Order: sequence, then structure tokens, then C-alpha cells
Amino acid sequence: MAKTAGDGDNLLWQTLNLRTGDVELFDALNKPDEELLLPPYRAYEVSVSPSGKWIAYSTSLVQYGYYIQSRDGVQVKFVPRENYKIVYTQEQEDQKWFLQEEDARSLDKILYPFLPNEQERRNGFFIEEVKAEWIAKDWIAHSGTKEIATLVITSSDGKKNFYFPDWNNEWQGLGGWFNEHNVMLISYVGAVIFDPTRFQIPANDQIILFNPFTGEKLISGDAYPGMVLSLWPAVYSPSMRYVAYLSSANFKNSLIIWDRTKNQPVAQTPADHTISIPPLWIDDTALVYAATSKTSDTEDLFSLNIEGKSQRLTDLASAFKSPKISPVSLPRLSPDQRFLAFWITYLTEDDSLQNKLLFLDIQRFKTYDYCITYNGNINTPDRETGWTWLPEQNYLVLMTYQRETEGQVQIIDISRQKIFHIPVSPGTVLVGGLSPR
Repeated sequence: MAKTAGDGDNLLWQTLNLRTGDVELFDALNKPDEELLLPPYRAYEVSVSPSGKWIAYSTSLVQYGYYIQSRDGVQVKFVPRENYKIVYTQEQEDQKWFLQEEDARSLDKILYPFLPNEQERRNGFFIEEVKAEWIAKDWIAHSGTKEIATLVITSSDGKKNFYFPDWNNEWQGLGGWFNEHNVMLISYVGAVIFDPTRFQIPANDQIILFNPFTGEKLISGDAYPGMVLSLWPAVYSPSMRYVAYLSSANFKNSLIIWDRTKNQPVAQTPADHTISIPPLWIDDTALVYAATSKTSDTEDLFSLNIEGKSQRLTDLASAFKSPKISPVSLPRLSPDQRFLAFWITYLTEDDSLQNKLLFLDIQRFKTYDYCITYNGNINTPDRETGWTWLPEQNYLVLMTYQRETEGQVQIIDISRQKIFHIPVSPGTVLVGGLSPR
């Protein structure tokens, strides 16, 4: 599945059938809901689940709700109508309509003075008794609409849609699927700048693991001992029992594996390893991380298991005869958990930088090079390239642009060591692979 430039500023979402080469419009995103009339350019951060059956994306939807604000206009909050009811009383002379919060956790009957429209007057709930202490005298409420950041989960056939408006501003970005049942929502609290005059220390970015099918949430934080204030938050294992984070204990950055069940550390990386990017869990017992040794300018891949054993997986300096190789991008694991796909940037003989895509066989500790290079910025793949594993095969799909007017999709069959090429329209960005219908 990919998005391409359409008429005007709109983006059209399309699917490419890799068996037939046919390109079709993907209406599940071009027009996700007939009632909402959500245009395609309003679907952001689109991500496909590992099985290819579900699609998650963020958007902004116009929501109907209530504004509750202080009478001086300084404080305002916008709340969903599902959590409030409109009540009417004949006791009060100057104010008869109120907005009451329906919160099962509280017996407090706070009433916000409210001015309803005609429809709301017909739906109002009559109450006989109103105590003076119930009325919030410094606040007033009115109805209205507002664009609310919203997470949308849709099935690959577009027949099921689930909407989750972010009423409390809990997150600012969608980080993709954590597994088949949970999506990663990102709260960018790490953007706060350290202010020595106020002694404010920025917190780490937080990851909210949200299960849209059950409503369960797991929120990461910065409560682990010695956690470094970095640009990436703690990384959970598949079962969520273990979490890996960057620690600065004894003034040395190291990767710590923390057992959340026992509430204690179980493993950490060697002292001479410098960690630059988040790790990737292979399974629930081991992860892969990229590190540079203090004795070398080459960044390699290493593994670390929950028993504390670290093992070197690559020897890139020997393979490429380059004086400097950096950085290794965040690897991506194949569906059968055997292969890692990752990019490297190395210095060629003519002193120019070259990006190359490599594959690591985790079982055989062997690195494969299919001579796939790219001259763009690997750190912004959503703009200049795209790459993803197909859900049920060891096929990696890669999209690059040789020129501004020409692009191609490369399908890499790792098992049979073959590459297929399919031309694509300019402006296409690869999102992910859907499961066959």
C-alpha cells in the first residue's frame, strides 16, 4: 500500500498487487467514512499491522462537545458530550440550565451554568433540587465544535472502523504497531528545553501502548534508575515483561534490560559500547542493538539477552574495508524473526558517503549484500524512500527514486536471493504490506 500525488494537493492511497502488477485505489483510506467525509490528505502516520489485517492512522476530526471555561476567560477545556448531561431546574431564577459531569468515580454533583440551543433544550434532563454548593460560580459552559486529534483503526478491507479522539491531549504522534494488538502512541514531552534558572529537567518521551480492541493502556515513563534523558523512550519486549532503556549510571551510557515483574535489572551492555539508536527486540529473551566500540569508528550490530550475554553479530569494517561506517539505522525484523534488514552509511574509496541496505541472518550470523544503494537521507524514509517486510513471507519491499521523475519498487526475496523491479509514479511513498484478500 502506498500514497501518491493526486489532483491538486490531495494524496491518493493505492495498493499494488505484487502478483499481477495491478494498481488500485484504496478507498478505505481515500474515503474512510461516508458520514465523516474525511479527505485522503487528512490521514497521517499510516501504519499496517504485522499481519496486514489492520491499518492505524492519525487524523483530526471535527468533534461536537462542550467548552467549560472560567468566567475571566483564562482557562478553557473542551470535553466530550458523552461524559456530560444537560440538566434543567425551576428552582433558580437567574440560571435554570446547567451542564453536569457524569463520573461514576465521584459523587460530586458540580453544575456548570449552561446556555443550550433548541435541540439541547428538548434533550435536557429535569432535576427538582439544586444546592448552592453544587453550582460552579466561577465557571460557565457552552456547546461547540473543535478539531480533535484522533486515532483511527480500520480493517484492510475498510469494513470496520474504530475512532479514538484524544480529548485529554495524551499523545502527539503515532509510532506504528507494537504488535498485532497494540499501537504505539507517542507523547513528545522530551521536547521541553532544560532551563537552569528554574531547574526544570525535561522528561523522556513517553510511549503509550494502546490496545484499541480492549481499551487497555500501558504508559512508559522515566522512572527507571539512571534513565538518560534521550530522544527515544524505553523499549518494551513483546510480552511487555522486559523493558530496555539507556542508563547513565557511573557517567557511562549503557543499555539496561529491566525485568518489570521482578522490578530489577537483569542485563546491560558492555562498558565500551556507545549506544546511539533504540534497540530492537528479536523475541522476549533477546534484543539487537547498534553500538560503536571506543577502539573503532565502525558501528556494528550486537545482541543482548536477558541473562546478560552480549554477542557481536556483524563485522562491517572487514566486509567493506572502510575507515568509517556510521550510523547503522534501526533494523527491521522479518516476519519469521530470522532476518534483519538495516541500512549503513560508509565512506567509499573516493571519500564519498554511500548508503547500502544489508540483511543479517540471525541464525547463521551471516550478512548479505544485494548491492542496493541509496543516495538520499535514510533518516527520513517517509519522504524519500520506503521499506517494509511483507506480512507472511521473507520478502522485503523497498522503494527508491533514481531521478525526480522516476521511481521503482524493489521486491527482495531473501530465501531465493532474487530481486524484482516494478516502476512506480513519482511522489509515491511506501507504507506497508496488506494481507492477501
